[in-house]
Amino acid sequence: MADVELFLELLLILVGLAIPIVALAHWLRMPPLVGFFAAGVVVGPHGVGLIDGPDQIRTLSELGVALLLFAVGLELSL
Repeated sequence: MADVELFLELLLILVGLAIPIVALAHWLRMPPLVGFFAAGVVVGPHGVGLIDGPDQIRTLSELGVALLLFAVGLELSL
């Protein structure tokens, strides 16, 4: 149960911060990927420090790999 709570907390933090930062990157005519990197730096251990433990980073890395595989699966044609 603690893993689910940790996952939801991290997801809320990242989505809540990524949306305005990506909007700012779009307003500055930069790719959204730059906004995602900026959001990661802001919430990471060298920024505000909202995400600093190895468990949190591991959970986010697993989510990132799952989303990457999903995106690759959408692009493949059989």
